[in-house]
Amino acid sequence: MVRRLEPSPTFVKGRRWDVLASNPAARELFTDWDGLPADERNLVRWMFTAPRAREVYLEWEPEARAMLGRFRLAAARHPEDPRFEALIEQLKRDSEEVRQWWPRHDVMTVGSGSKKLRHPRRGPLEYTHVVLRIADNPDQTLVTYSPTDSDPDPDPRGGGGQ
Repeated sequence: MVRRLEPSPTFVKGRRWDVLASNPAARELFTDWDGLPADERNLVRWMFTAPRAREVYLEWEPEARAMLGRFRLAAARHPEDPRFEALIEQLKRDSEEVRQWWPRHDVMTVGSGSKKLRHPRRGPLEYTHVVLRIADNPDQTLVTYSPTDSDPDPDPRGGGGQ
């Protein structure tokens, strides 16, 4: 399914927000998840520790705050999972923002919407994104992005959509 949604950047994330699968368009837009060590293929970790995240997300701070709030909600659903606590401790160690924001206990719900992202070849674009829970494994979600209708080139790989 992830491959079939190409050229729309699409990935599947697990309960701890580990990126489990991604298509080439998602790897181009965000990062080469497959090229990272397995323990670094985490969306929240990437957002707060990778310099590239601050380039991709044009509104990095509000997006990062919202992501941390959504991650907090996910962690609260699995208080028995020590891997969540380990990741939270790593994030607090490696990110000043997480150290500042985590004690605020902000929570956000997961949902679809729009984001302003910088594509590495096409520059700044507004994308709509859809978040779908996978029925066979509700701890996994599929996230897919599409440039808004106002974008003259709907193919995120470039080439005028032809």
